[in-house]
Amino acid sequence: MIRRHALLLAVTLIASACPYELTSPESDLEGLPEGLEVTLTVEPGEVAQHAPFTVRLTVTNTTPETLQVVTAHGCLAVPNVLRSGERVPFEGSGWGCTAAITTHVFPPGETHTRTWEMRAELYAEHPGDVDGAPAPRGTYWVQAEFDTYVPGLAHKPAISKMLRVR
Repeated sequence: MIRRHALLLAVTLIASACPYELTSPESDLEGLPEGLEVTLTVEPGEVAQHAPFTVRLTVTNTTPETLQVVTAHGCLAVPNVLRSGERVPFEGSGWGCTAAITTHVFPPGETHTRTWEMRAELYAEHPGDVDGAPAPRGTYWVQAEFDTYVPGLAHKPAISKMLRVR
């Protein structure tokens, strides 16, 4: 009995000392046309503070028909970096899109790729923020979010990948 309690205590201490966030935002692509293959890569998947990394979104039409994605602005998808469900302003994750409903057309077999070069440092988002501060060590989730214009859809389709900052 004492060994079991000691083992349970050891596992609890190890788990609480773990600097990594174990939960992730859901990758949910509902609202995108069926037949679009969506992948997101983050390379490398672990970086030092201030180090660069690359985020690549690839969207391929795997059907013999033309597919369309309508977004609320000119970007097909926008990048976010999240920690504990909150957006973190990583360098390179800021974006600007034209303010117009846009139809993105995918002919059969066509692939669209979008690459974002980022750094594990923060940009000054609000007055008083320090520009170029190191991103705190830990686990983040890099996300590409599709701001689709689909009447009745309660969420924005998104795909996420983990990034660790050491």
